[in-house]
Amino acid sequence: MKFPFRLTAVLLVTLVCGAACAPDDAIPDAPVVRGSTLTLAQTPQTDPPALVVSGDHVLAFWIGSDERGVHQDARIVRREAVEPALTLPLPPVHPFAQTAVNSTDGAALLFWLDENPDTPERAALFAARIGADLRVERGPVPLSDTPVYDYTAQTDGEGGAWIVWSGGAAAEPMLYARQIDREGRPLEPGRIGADGTAPALTYDAQGRRWLFWLANGQVWRGAFAEGQIDGEPEALTAAIQMDPGDRLTGLTAGSDGLFGYVFWNVARREGANETWLVVGSFNDPYWAQPRLLTNSAGAPTRFATPLDQPASPLPIAVVDADGIALRFGIDGLLGEPYPVLSPADLLRAPLLKAQPDGELLLAWAAPSGETASLNLLRLSR
Repeated sequence: MKFPFRLTAVLLVTLVCGAACAPDDAIPDAPVVRGSTLTLAQTPQTDPPALVVSGDHVLAFWIGSDERGVHQDARIVRREAVEPALTLPLPPVHPFAQTAVNSTDGAALLFWLDENPDTPERAALFAARIGADLRVERGPVPLSDTPVYDYTAQTDGEGGAWIVWSGGAAAEPMLYARQIDREGRPLEPGRIGADGTAPALTYDAQGRRWLFWLANGQVWRGAFAEGQIDGEPEALTAAIQMDPGDRLTGLTAGSDGLFGYVFWNVARREGANETWLVVGSFNDPYWAQPRLLTNSAGAPTRFATPLDQPASPLPIAVVDADGIALRFGIDGLLGEPYPVLSPADLLRAPLLKAQPDGELLLAWAAPSGETASLNLLRLSR
């Protein structure tokens, strides 16, 4: 059954059907929830668990805290069973901002920020290779020798990963890049020829990798190859207005193959969360200005996260007052939300991952008293 799918123009003030409208056969069905919500852990964490899809099972990672102190935990999730959680032997100080990337042989490359033992007031970036059986095969490995403010990680297509982070002096942060090979060994780091914050990686239908970042009140883009910007960086459009007390909780980038989507998740000083979006063709040197993302009733979107790999249509998890929903991006256009879950009081954006059979994994952290429930749900498209 096909559901109504109203397209909202992102780049055009007036949308004229024809070439600008998505074809009917590109309109996806409403997502179907497969099974019930699985709670992976109860822990005082605002971020969703980090996930790696490994064949027929999923590796899930999160930050645990109990009478033993703070630790990094994990478990294997299979369709027929969930294995017990275990604590990884990765001695942390105060870990946060975990990300996981697929490696070879069902393993995961796990990344996180932690307090630098030499300078506790500053965060450092670490990595570890975790086997398919959750054995720590290498790590923790320090990746940065300067303070790190934010980072992005993406597969290099060969079982390793590219990491780009913003670090250095707080007044003039710089962008750095480093490749981690399939064995979890870091190669030589390098400074990208650009200053900025909030790096985000994606790639297009031709496999070209693109790096987005913020600097000097603008959104910048560069073709990312071998740890450097290939050619001159491009200032695509103005960044959103950030007032004193406002906080960027995440900048993410997605791709439907031909068009890029850049999302700001922002916590305003008065306590409201909102999401802004800018969309444009990878071939265009200038994009339209960012716009506030809302649902069909005009209510603001609180959080949004695209799938972390190119897809057409591109699934996007959104959160507003009605709960968690899925939207789809097609040729730079956004469809209306398909509701997935009833109202959820999330503190951070959810996470979307794709499985080989086309199903989606939706993960989120739902506050529950002084802790949060780290939840996982399967969706089919």
